[in-house]
Amino acid sequence: MMNLKEFASSIKSKVPVGAVLQNPGGGTSTILSYDEDRVCYERGHSRFYIELADVWEAAEHFKGQYVTTTALKEFKPVVYDSSQQGHNCNCTLMFLLLREVGTTPEIQGTGKSGDPFGVQL
Repeated sequence: MMNLKEFASSIKSKVPVGAVLQNPGGGTSTILSYDEDRVCYERGHSRFYIELADVWEAAEHFKGQYVTTTALKEFKPVVYDSSQQGHNCNCTLMFLLLREVGTTPEIQGTGKSGDPFGVQL
């Protein structure tokens, strides 16, 4: 079981600045930078930030479960829900990061109502 520091280090080494990740619903997310606590990424023409601690906390919370974007929004809306000061894009970025570090094999679902994106953790 990784602690937050090991988790952040793993993400930074396996998903370097400049990495272009294919979003499950189309388009890309490009890693622009990392600082001590967060990642900055670009999706479309917008920049977003997410705290690595929030990604780690959600991954630990849902460990051993199938987690969907809907569940993430309910778990921490201030991070994962655009209607609650967060960003829906953070859900898929979390899934992409976890896939890249080998925590989950694939992203499932269509991202449409009744079939949200999800991963097995």
